[in-house]
Amino acid sequence: MSKKKKIIISVSVLGAVVCLLLLAVGYLSLGSKYKEIFYPNTYINGIDCSNMTAREAEEKILSALEDYTLTIRFRGNKTETIAGKDFEYTYASDGSIENFLEEQDYRFWFSESKKEHTYTVKTLATYSEDLLTEHVNALPELKKSSMKAPEDARIEYKDNQYVIIDSKEGTTLNPKDVLKAVQEAVADAEPELDLEEGGFYARPSVLSDDKKLVSQVQQLNELANAHITYTLPDNTTVELTPEMLKEWLTQNEDGSYSRDEAAYEEHLRTFIADLSAKANTNGSDRLFDTTMDGTITVPYSTYSNFKGYEVDTDGELETLKAQIDEHQFITREPVYLTTGGGVGNHGVGGTYVELNLSRQHLWYYKDGTLAFDTNIVSGTMTTWRYTPAGWYQVAVKSSPHTMKGEINPATNEPIYIATCTYWMNFIPSLGIGFHDYDSGRSDWSSTAYLYNGSHGCINMHLSDAKTLYGMLEVGTPVIVYYTEPYTLRKELSPAEKYALNPTPSTTPTPEPTPETPSTPVPTTPPATDTPAPTETPEPTPVEPSGTPEGEP
Repeated sequence: MSKKKKIIISVSVLGAVVCLLLLAVGYLSLGSKYKEIFYPNTYINGIDCSNMTAREAEEKILSALEDYTLTIRFRGNKTETIAGKDFEYTYASDGSIENFLEEQDYRFWFSESKKEHTYTVKTLATYSEDLLTEHVNALPELKKSSMKAPEDARIEYKDNQYVIIDSKEGTTLNPKDVLKAVQEAVADAEPELDLEEGGFYARPSVLSDDKKLVSQVQQLNELANAHITYTLPDNTTVELTPEMLKEWLTQNEDGSYSRDEAAYEEHLRTFIADLSAKANTNGSDRLFDTTMDGTITVPYSTYSNFKGYEVDTDGELETLKAQIDEHQFITREPVYLTTGGGVGNHGVGGTYVELNLSRQHLWYYKDGTLAFDTNIVSGTMTTWRYTPAGWYQVAVKSSPHTMKGEINPATNEPIYIATCTYWMNFIPSLGIGFHDYDSGRSDWSSTAYLYNGSHGCINMHLSDAKTLYGMLEVGTPVIVYYTEPYTLRKELSPAEKYALNPTPSTTPTPEPTPETPSTPVPTTPPATDTPAPTETPEPTPVEPSGTPEGEP
């Protein structure tokens, strides 16, 4: 190579080196500024500090901290804010920002300036912990009175089956945990704290998919899902509900349900006994809605023959067991041994004869409607001849009819023989019934029964007896009662007289003359405007020696 060429090459290389040196110097000169300022896209605790000196960055951070607020988000879209000035929140430099700037290598400014640089300073600010604690504890959402506890999933009976009701979250928070979270958020200058996202709320302990809960629902729907509604004679109802059936089951230690058959049957029998006490009307005093004197208690006397309602315990138990196992939802009557007139008026039904002997009046109701009423004369108020209150029913009807009194032991003959056109017996054991008696009675006053009544029968005018006879059916209930207090005069029956003096008499038995009083009829009748207590003690009449066929 010629000397001239060598010189040219050397000059070219030198020029290139000089150019590179110049470029390097220019590059470093341009990047040297980043020894004093931050790269573009530099963020410190979320604040843009691009192209700022450390001092400028600190001033910007201080400015931001002066307006700092923390927003706390609660469940249900509720928020509370705490301003930094309220708890003396201020910037405290610890040299961290200067250190971040010193760590920048300006030699790589070209590539680094295109990147994002994020820094976090933990000790960026100071504040009064006491003031912050005071403000946090004052938040209404952290007051115990405003918190609602979470609700566990539970079993409930809805729409004819047991179902699982979902759990509810509630709003219960632990104030200490919330305060700690707030302190951490403030230390990091976080603008927001979401307590629900952070999992700070108390959670239900039992969720809807809990295996035990699912199993319990299945067991209850198998063992305790039936509803029986009983209609009773007094128009009331008694229910056997799924909740009651559930109470009769045994809940085991693991929460499962089972049925102890012996204990279960005992519960059923107790239930039926209570049902019977409410439904049974046989042989017991019970309520009756009178026409003029309100609701009273009518005694079930020795002679009462009205067959009311009586539950068949064994039959009801068998039927009830089957209906429970079949998960039936029905309304029905109990299984009865005997039934009364029907529902209504406490088990009498809508068709019955009502006799108020204090008022000396008769009412006959047919299917709940008054069909007939009239004045009557009942038995004389003596221990032998009065008409006993009680629950009866028409036993026999006859037309015409011959009435014969009980046998007088002294003569072995009936104490009387009389005829009537219409005879309706309702107390067979005493031979007492409704009958016409125009031929033997002239005193039809409301006080005649006191001293001049019958031998116990209900005397009626012929026309009234005919009307009632055409209406009454055998089996019709007859309710007899007094609403005024009374005293029975002592009178010996023929059997009692004979017991005292058993000497036979040869005197023929005369026709009865019941209208001849042994004592003058009082001039003042008993008051009826103000009824006396309805539960008048029932005197014990003398039982006849034989069953008469009727008494005038």
